[in-house]
Amino acid sequence: MGKFNLGNSVTKISNNIDKNSLYLNQDKMQGIVDDMEKQFDELRDSLFNINTLLNKCVSRKIVSGNAVLVFKGWARKCNSQALASENRKNSLLNKYKEDINKYKIQQLEARIEALEEKLLSVKE
Repeated sequence: MGKFNLGNSVTKISNNIDKNSLYLNQDKMQGIVDDMEKQFDELRDSLFNINTLLNKCVSRKIVSGNAVLVFKGWARKCNSQALASENRKNSLLNKYKEDINKYKIQQLEARIEALEEKLLSVKE
């Protein structure tokens, strides 16, 4: 199945970005997240359609010989990549929601800490 390897995707993050202090405006980000979700869905649907078409070519004997094995391999790869895109979409949405909640908690903790310091300074 090595000939059907699509490779590994790599996303590089600039060295100038501090991952620990990166902040995205949640209101402006929602449109981007919705668009990414839509694109993942379209990608999944397209891959499933390609899978179906490849399998139809094999079942209707449009291809023969070694091409049958190649088409079946491509169809399996399309199916697995479609499922992977669904998993990536769900992972993206879950991590995004988790990050939003962590940021809110971080803001609350910082506010509580500031108030505690203020109370301690008043007591003295």
